[in-house]
Amino acid sequence: MEQQRRMENAMAQVEHYENQRELVPIMICILVGLAGAGVLALEEKFEEKDLELEIDLEEEIRISNDASLLEIAWNNILGNAVKYTEPGGTVSVSARLEREQAERVSDIGKGRDTVTRAVVCIRDTGCGMAPEAAQHMFDQFYQGDTSHASEGNGLGLAMVARVMELCKGEISVDTKEGEGTAITVRLPLE
Repeated sequence: MEQQRRMENAMAQVEHYENQRELVPIMICILVGLAGAGVLALEEKFEEKDLELEIDLEEEIRISNDASLLEIAWNNILGNAVKYTEPGGTVSVSARLEREQAERVSDIGKGRDTVTRAVVCIRDTGCGMAPEAAQHMFDQFYQGDTSHASEGNGLGLAMVARVMELCKGEISVDTKEGEGTAITVRLPLE
């Protein structure tokens, strides 16, 4: 009964985001504070599993985006890191600014601009994923590790992908079976 209710709530959230076509930035939020709130929400789980938390923050990063959507993303990513990391393992959160040159084409000609983005990486020493499972990890209802199937519904990372789309962000995964997973999120500052 409880699992059915959780699945219905998750489905309603996904449907809500699918119907949302454009995100209007509503506030300036301190990115690290949002990720930190996700860690605090999982503090009990960290203690239960005796997980080490490593935090590496380059600097205070402020972005103009929807804090409630980003909170959903951090909670899902961190929740998975905790769920799939064995007792005594490590979860790390890092945040930095990334600057790169980008081509610009406008009415006055071509040029290059420096683009600055916020980059957050959440890495764990968990079980990792096989390459074929990693290809589907953002698909709705996909659960790569069925030993944890009773703990989720396969919608969390699908929601994260949609949140990143709405927030004009990018998400990438680096995972190796038996060695852990790193999920990296890149977000525009404005």
